[in-house]
Amino acid sequence: MIFLHIGLQKTGTTSLQFLLQELQLLKFPLNKVRYISCNNKNFYTSGNQSFYKDCVRNKFNLKDFKEMGIKNNIITCENFTDLYGGLIGLRNLITFLEVKNIEYEIIYTKRDFDEYAESLYAEFVINSFACEMRSFKIFKKYLKKNINNLETLISSLKIKRFFYSKNINNEIINYICGENINTNKIYNNKRKSSIEYEINYLQSIAKKNRIFGWIPAYRKNLRKKHKEDILNAPLIYVFLTYIRSLIRFLISKTNLFF
Repeated sequence: MIFLHIGLQKTGTTSLQFLLQELQLLKFPLNKVRYISCNNKNFYTSGNQSFYKDCVRNKFNLKDFKEMGIKNNIITCENFTDLYGGLIGLRNLITFLEVKNIEYEIIYTKRDFDEYAESLYAEFVINSFACEMRSFKIFKKYLKKNINNLETLISSLKIKRFFYSKNINNEIINYICGENINTNKIYNNKRKSSIEYEINYLQSIAKKNRIFGWIPAYRKNLRKKHKEDILNAPLIYVFLTYIRSLIRFLISKTNLFF
């Protein structure tokens, strides 16, 4: 049995990924997020990002899916449900598993949509990777469309749904293992609690992102102010992500996304 944990983002995914690694339950090692300087290296991971990229390329190795019992058969990457990924990686992987008749189950965690939209908007505005420029209203509408697409894709698949809570990690691990494994260890990936993240405040930052988001020093200071780490991305990466976000902003103004 392959357990495929696909997120959503902002539902305790990073904490879960490190716990799964600690319990030696992961099929592949966790990938680290590049360009981040952080005192506590456990704060960030990309999940099984290398495997996810192979899924996007539709490049699979059958030996990766040999039965190994429950242990070492969990794959995790929230990019499978990424807002901008178009669900291509997830579609390709599901098709491969179905064609090869490989038994799998999707692990999926939902969250109250309004709460989820606010949390994700805050992350995309201040994390300096996404460089979100759109208003919350437009972002929320686009997010809803993508969630609907995801629900349509997975509606007929073998899936175990969870709802986000403080105990979500234990719930998922206990379900996968078939036994109670209680752990109080939490790997935090938190914004600074001293700053109020009201929507109007976030939208004001989104406006600044439109103007200054191409400047590495601006991105670095933005993240340093709101996170417990520093972004050290090269100029070309910052510029390309800025152009990507600017295009999304301009298209959203013409309502072509909807």
